[in-house]
Amino acid sequence: MKILSDRLFKDLQAEFRQEAHLKASKIEMDSNEKITTMKVESDMKMSQANELNETKKLTTRNTERIKRDQQEAEYANKKNELELVKLERESKFQIEKMKKEFEQEKERIQNDQAATNMKTDFELEIARKRLALEKEHNETTLAKYQIDSTERIYSKIGVRELKINQFTGDMKTNLMSLLPMMSAGLISKE
Repeated sequence: MKILSDRLFKDLQAEFRQEAHLKASKIEMDSNEKITTMKVESDMKMSQANELNETKKLTTRNTERIKRDQQEAEYANKKNELELVKLERESKFQIEKMKKEFEQEKERIQNDQAATNMKTDFELEIARKRLALEKEHNETTLAKYQIDSTERIYSKIGVRELKINQFTGDMKTNLMSLLPMMSAGLISKE
């Protein structure tokens, strides 16, 4: 059948064209929806992959940081242990040194005390002997001792000859009164 009227042909074709256009639009919309869904799914997969990759990187970075921090902590602990051992050794050395110094000082003090005691004992013994000797001496022995002492004194100062110019006092009671008078008559050995 041939339709001569253009308008009728168009009107008859309009429903078919609209259905075809509707089908085409629906197919296009379905295609666009599928493309959008696929694009969204692809973007989500990419985003998940990127996030997973970033998470792995961050996990690796954090793991390495933790390992580094643990190594630094172990190093610091070992260093502190070595410092502690060094301080203990130095403390022991100082304690031993102080003990030795204390013992030396104690020994020095004991030696000083012993020397002081010996000196005191010696001086006491000399004083006892002197007292015992003085008890044994009488006036005659004391006078002889004074003469001997005077002779020793003048022999040490180099006197060759002694002349007495003047004498006052009693010879028995005061022999020492001669000494001032003797100085006037001293003649050196030269």
